[in-house]
Amino acid sequence: MRFTNIVESLKMNAEVSLTFQARQDKLPNVREYVAEYLKLQPVHSGKLKLSMSPADNFYLYIESHWMSKWLRLLIPFEGLYDDLFGSTDGYYAMDAMGSIYLSDQLNIFVKVTNIFDEQYGIVNATILEENLVYNPQLRRTLRFGLSYKLN
Repeated sequence: MRFTNIVESLKMNAEVSLTFQARQDKLPNVREYVAEYLKLQPVHSGKLKLSMSPADNFYLYIESHWMSKWLRLLIPFEGLYDDLFGSTDGYYAMDAMGSIYLSDQLNIFVKVTNIFDEQYGIVNATILEENLVYNPQLRRTLRFGLSYKLN
């Protein structure tokens, strides 16, 4: 869903995307043995993007993303996973970027990835013949940049 010009004075736009998943299995007399294995995917995940230009030469972009609890395919049993690695709870992370246009050709920016330094992993890549056993995400990262347009 996209919303434009939410706050006119800030020229604020928003975009929300949500994913909900439900699973039904018909495994008679087997479900109690594999119940934990069936919780491998998150029930919901989402992303909220906000962009705004509160001044003529300033642009701000904020992106939030979250995911509910899920289990890795590598260790599909929640009790064992908790014993080895800790909580299987979901996560919430936020990124932000601010940009100042010094002229029509020149702009500087600051980008912060994972503002709250959330430590999380994403659902494993399992489509390949060899699955990714280790798939880390960036911790808090700060970047500065300069952009120049030739035209």
